[in-house]
Amino acid sequence: MSMKNKPVGLIVAENLATAEVFEAFGIDFCCHGHQTLEESCNALAINIEQIEFELKAAEEKSSISSVSDVSNMAVDELARDIVAVHHSYMWSALPKVASRFETVIKVHGARHPELLIIQKDFGLLRDELESHLEKEEKVLFPFIEAMTVAAREHQPRPHSCFDKIADPIAMMKEEHESAGAALERMRKVAGNYQVPPDACNTFRLLYKELQELEYDLHVHIAKENYLLFPKSLKLESEF
Repeated sequence: MSMKNKPVGLIVAENLATAEVFEAFGIDFCCHGHQTLEESCNALAINIEQIEFELKAAEEKSSISSVSDVSNMAVDELARDIVAVHHSYMWSALPKVASRFETVIKVHGARHPELLIIQKDFGLLRDELESHLEKEEKVLFPFIEAMTVAAREHQPRPHSCFDKIADPIAMMKEEHESAGAALERMRKVAGNYQVPPDACNTFRLLYKELQELEYDLHVHIAKENYLLFPKSLKLESEF
């Protein structure tokens, strides 16, 4: 079956193995994840038959690998998976990359002023993300857990500090847009993370870590926007 009319963010959320294909073709399944595969291919002049072939190959490969099937997880299990896989990664990676910036700028900052621009954007991104993760871990996700338990035990909707879960979800999605925009700016200033000829190994490592952080955040956002949030909204509607 053709995937041309399916949103790219949903394709990734349903099968994480496809994320690498989209990354390789430069298709944004984060901020522009609502676009269909056909729309994304048309915008970038990509042959849709070629990318569909690559996507199907990735899906077939994942069926015999250890890639987790998050699309079939219950909503509370999915929230825990996001914290365990993505939040834990971010809490570790963000301070590590910040420290790496300091080291690289001391040596290369004068010859590569773009590093200071990227570092500034990264600092803003880090502040936003750490606040974002905390709100999810302390407010939104605990409510999702409580709501799931209440539904299973046929209890009323649990109390919350918001009227509808759509309110904090809208806020989280706005913050996802902001994070995605910051990642785009950083990649642009970094020249698509092409390492300059005079770069030392620490410089190379910094760019590698930034690309890994970008990839993880893209997948993280796809899981939330196209699986966790729709499932949570549906669950609340059943009370």
